[in-house]
Amino acid sequence: MRVLKLVRQPEGSNLCGQAVVATLLGLTLDDGIREFGTRGATRTRQIAAVLRGRGIECPDRLERFRGRLPARGILKVKFWRSWMGHWVLWFDGRLYDPATGTSEGLKLPRVARVTSFLPIRFPIDIS
Repeated sequence: MRVLKLVRQPEGSNLCGQAVVATLLGLTLDDGIREFGTRGATRTRQIAAVLRGRGIECPDRLERFRGRLPARGILKVKFWRSWMGHWVLWFDGRLYDPATGTSEGLKLPRVARVTSFLPIRFPIDIS
């Protein structure tokens, strides 16, 4: 199993999408920001476009979470009483959260829940 190096987002920032993609691609946060061309919040289609540009296969739209996750994917997390979302990376049973760190298994704060995910697939296995 491959373990990735977590890229952290600055506290209070909305750079979770850039940090998650940087973690997946082995980039720095600044490189991740350059990939998106923005320091602002990211949308699913922006993430998909960056990933496809790097040869990673993924759909245009998020899939609804129904209790089962793909082996690898970018998860959309929502917090109780908030309309804001947060991106985290799920990779081979390990959670990479650019705000709080890494964990074995899906360990989120009690006030957070996965609502949807963007499954990702590499054309050649990188494990």
